[in-house]
Amino acid sequence: METLCHWETPSRHDDRWHAVGIDWFKARGMRRVYRRAECFGRLHLTMDVWCTRDGRLLARFWSRSAETDCYAYEVIGFEPPLCDGEYGENWVPKCLRMAFGNRVLSEMPFVYPHPSYCTFG
Repeated sequence: METLCHWETPSRHDDRWHAVGIDWFKARGMRRVYRRAECFGRLHLTMDVWCTRDGRLLARFWSRSAETDCYAYEVIGFEPPLCDGEYGENWVPKCLRMAFGNRVLSEMPFVYPHPSYCTFG
């Protein structure tokens, strides 16, 4: 799925890292470490990645510009680097990139018209 969303840097990967779906969470007291948005016409899909005080890595996929489902994930087995500011995309693990790519792909039927709506002639 990394080809659907253009990433400037290669992903980090470890077979022990997994993006697991979780319930929507409140980010109060957490530190946002990364934000990314993919735009397709009027549809803007956003990924916010948060680090909790105890070092867990959580992500929310959402859109303010359209009625879409929101998803939340926790990256199991990944320890984010210690840093005070936001991270660049180079540290975003492959499992999280793939989850976001799948999210973007799942919204594609709503972005582009179905072929049966197209007329030729």
